[in-house]
Amino acid sequence: MGDGKLHAFNTANGTELWSSFITGGEDYVLAQPTAPAANSSAVYVAAPPNASLQDRVYGFSVAGSPLWTAIVSGICDKSTPALDASKIYVATTYGVTAINISDGSIAWSSTAGTATTWTVASSAAIYYGTAGTVKALDISDGHLLWTSAALGGTVNDLALSDGKLFARFGSTLRALDASAGTAIWAAAATVTTPPAIANGQVYAGTGNGNLRSFDEATGTELWSTPAGNPVGVTVANGVVFTTWNTRAFDASTGTQLVNLGNALGNSPESPVANGVFFVSNTYNLLAYIP
Repeated sequence: MGDGKLHAFNTANGTELWSSFITGGEDYVLAQPTAPAANSSAVYVAAPPNASLQDRVYGFSVAGSPLWTAIVSGICDKSTPALDASKIYVATTYGVTAINISDGSIAWSSTAGTATTWTVASSAAIYYGTAGTVKALDISDGHLLWTSAALGGTVNDLALSDGKLFARFGSTLRALDASAGTAIWAAAATVTTPPAIANGQVYAGTGNGNLRSFDEATGTELWSTPAGNPVGVTVANGVVFTTWNTRAFDASTGTQLVNLGNALGNSPESPVANGVFFVSNTYNLLAYIP
């Protein structure tokens, strides 16, 4: 919203609940209670890519009061951090930094390689992409567990589901075994968005402007439908939402449910909370109930 603040909104009616300045940074538009990383008592956000202080991570109470500011090694420019019960895991230009959410102190910092994706977490490991591989770090101290083979191109996006990592190497969507980093399958399509996973299917926008669904276990294409060149894909409650040309589709069949039009939302990360789909652009936060 261009005012250097973190904003929180009521999911039911869009009323602004609070706003708080992010020191040295641009703003993030958040729908309450959904946030880049949040638990029941706090919201955590890394400095945006164009901030003057790009090595900062901020903790706020759910009421908007600043809790702490952490300074990490490198620049935090890779979007949503991973979060568990005690720590937040931030991807940086050096690797990954783990921050104690109780007070913002640094728990550990890894320099295993510059991150090109956000972090995703299991109970045992933190995963992130690099210029050519996916890496797994031990969640307790950050030591390197494994590095995947170089499977073609920079890793642009990463998701975790059912013991598998779904990574976009260049424009190829691949599934990896999360325990060892070995390749399981590669989708036979040019993929252009981060993947979204639900109910045994992996959804992604592709180079011909379509939304496609792939079988999570095998990578077999299940269906493909025109989607107006999506830049982001979100799935919840049996509905797949796409952004840029903002549309909603039946998650099982790909049948289009609604077309809300072009340029309503331009964020690849658009959350669903309490059955409401939130999409932001440069000026607005919009809510849609399917």
